[in-house]
Amino acid sequence: MVYRFFGIQHDLKLDSFRHFFSFFIGIIIALLIGIATHLIWDGLTHSDFRTFIFQDFLSQTVHLFGHPYPLHRLLQLGSSALALPFLGWMSIHYYQRHKQHWKVNYKIKIFAWCLFALSTLLGLFSFWDYARYIPHEVWHSDTYYFTGRSINEFMQGWLSTFSLGCLLFLFLDRQQRMG
Repeated sequence: MVYRFFGIQHDLKLDSFRHFFSFFIGIIIALLIGIATHLIWDGLTHSDFRTFIFQDFLSQTVHLFGHPYPLHRLLQLGSSALALPFLGWMSIHYYQRHKQHWKVNYKIKIFAWCLFALSTLLGLFSFWDYARYIPHEVWHSDTYYFTGRSINEFMQGWLSTFSLGCLLFLFLDRQQRMG
C-alpha cells in the first residue's frame, strides 16, 4: 500500500526458491546485526542494568542550555538524531531510484491520506487514554520513562490502525480497482 501511494515500483524478484531463500537469509542476517548493535549501543548509552562499561562516566550530569541532563540520555537522543539525516538520504535515494513514471491514482492518494490521518488520530487517542491517568507530579518525577511509554502508546494505536487500513486497501485493491 505504501509503495502504491508513493508510486514506487520495485520488484523483489522472488520468482524462484533460490531467490526467496537468499532474500530470507539476508533478512535474518540484517535482523541479527541490527539486534546485536542495538544491544551493544544500549550497553554504552544507558546508565542502568544494561550498562556493561563506563557506568560512572555515563552517570555524570551535563549542563546544556542551563538545564542538567544525564550524559547517557544525551548520548541516546544525540545518536538517534545523528542517524536521521542518513535515514532520510537513504529513503530519498531509494525513492528516486524506484519511482514509477506514471501518476498515482487520486483514489489511492485519498485513501492513503485518510488512513494516515485516521491512524494519527487514533494514535493520539491512545496516548491521551494512557496519559490521563498519570498525575502531573508523577509525570515529572520520571519524564524520560513516561515520554517513552507515551511514544509506545501512540505507536501502538497508530500502527494497529495503519495495519488494518493496509489490509483493507489490499482487499479493496485486489484486482487494482482503485487505479
